[in-house]
Amino acid sequence: MKNPAIVVVTYNRLASFKRLIGSILNAKYTTDTIPLIISIDYHEANLPLIQFANAIVWEHGELVVITHEENIGLKNHILKCGDLVNQYENIIVLEDDLFVSPYFYQYSLDSLRFYENDTQIAGISLYSYEKSEGTLDSFKPIYSTYDTYFLQFPSSWGQIWTMCQWHEFITWYDLHKLNTDYRNYLPKYIADWPKTSWKKYFAAYIVETNKYFVYPKVGLSTNFGEVGQHYPEKTNIIQTDLLHYDLAFRFEAFGAMSLRYDSTFELTYDSLVLLQDKFIQQPKFILDFYDLKPIKGSDLVMTQLPSSNPILTFSNSMQPLINNLIYEIEGAGITLTKAQDILQEKEVFEKKLKKQTFGTRLKYKCIKWLKFSYHKILIKTT
Repeated sequence: MKNPAIVVVTYNRLASFKRLIGSILNAKYTTDTIPLIISIDYHEANLPLIQFANAIVWEHGELVVITHEENIGLKNHILKCGDLVNQYENIIVLEDDLFVSPYFYQYSLDSLRFYENDTQIAGISLYSYEKSEGTLDSFKPIYSTYDTYFLQFPSSWGQIWTMCQWHEFITWYDLHKLNTDYRNYLPKYIADWPKTSWKKYFAAYIVETNKYFVYPKVGLSTNFGEVGQHYPEKTNIIQTDLLHYDLAFRFEAFGAMSLRYDSTFELTYDSLVLLQDKFIQQPKFILDFYDLKPIKGSDLVMTQLPSSNPILTFSNSMQPLINNLIYEIEGAGITLTKAQDILQEKEVFEKKLKKQTFGTRLKYKCIKWLKFSYHKILIKTT
C-alpha cells in the first residue's frame, strides 16, 4: 500500500491555510515518503497564499503546489483533487478551514490498511461527529469495544479515499450528475442542497449503492467553520475535540453484526434488532425520530410525531432516543405507526400550536428557523 498523499484544498483564506499547514507540520510521522499537495483555486488576490505555499518546508516527502488559472468553484475543485488518486493511489483531503490532530496520519495509515479492500466502504473520515447534521442534536454512537463506527453519510471535513473508492464514485457520478432530484431516498435536508454540492451527490451515491463511511469515535480533524462558500459568517457549531495522544485504534470489520447508522444519523433497523431482538416480531419499520426521511403512507415508522392509530409506544426521555427502544421504556413520546396516520396529526399539531401562548409559539418558530438557517444557509453548499 502506498503512503497516502496529503491534499490541501484552498482558495482565498490565507490565515486559515496557515493554521492548517501548521497543524500538518506539527503532526507525527514515521516515514519520509509522504507527498504534500497544495491545490489553490484561482482568486485575484491569491499571490500571498501562493508565495506562502511555495515556501513551505516539508521534510517528509515531495511538495507539489497546484495553482488553477481560473476559478473552478468548490465542487469542481474537490472532484479534481479526488482524481489525484490516479497519481498517488490513496489521498487524505483537507479543506483549509480544518485543523488536524498530531496523530491524524498514523490513523490514516492504520485505517487504510484495515479497510482498503472492503467494497462496502466508500471512504474513511478523520472528522468525528458530535452533532447530527440533520437536527443539530447531540450525536454519540453506541459504545462498543471498537473505536470506529459506520455511517451512511459522506465526510467532507477531513476524508480519506483509495483509488478504488474514488473510481467507483466517479463512475456513478458520470451517470447521475444531471439528476438533481433525490427526494425519493435522501433525507429532506440533503435533497434540498443545490447541484453545486459534491457532497449531495456522494450522499446519494452511498445510499443508492448501500455503502458506508468509516468514522472514528474521537476526532482526528476539526472544523473552524470560517467565512467562505459554506458559511456566510463564522460558526463554532462544528468544532469537535481532537485526539491528543497516540491510540492503537480497534477497527471494526464491516459485517452483518456491525452497528450502522443511516444518512439521518439514526441507527438502522438491522442494527436495532441486534440490540433488541423483540422487534423482529414486528414487520420491518423505518426509524425516523425527527421526520427527515422520505416515506410513503403505507410505511411503518418509528417517530416522535403523534399518531391517530399507534401500534406501539415508548418514552422519549432517555438520550440518545434509541435507548428508549433498546430498554423498552414505557411512555408515549415515541410511536410505531403507519405513515398515513402521522400525516393527519401534523395538521392537528399546527392547530394546537396556534392555541398555545405567544411565548410557546415563538420558541417553536425560533427552533424551526435555526434548523432552517443551518441547512439552507450554512451547509447547503458543502
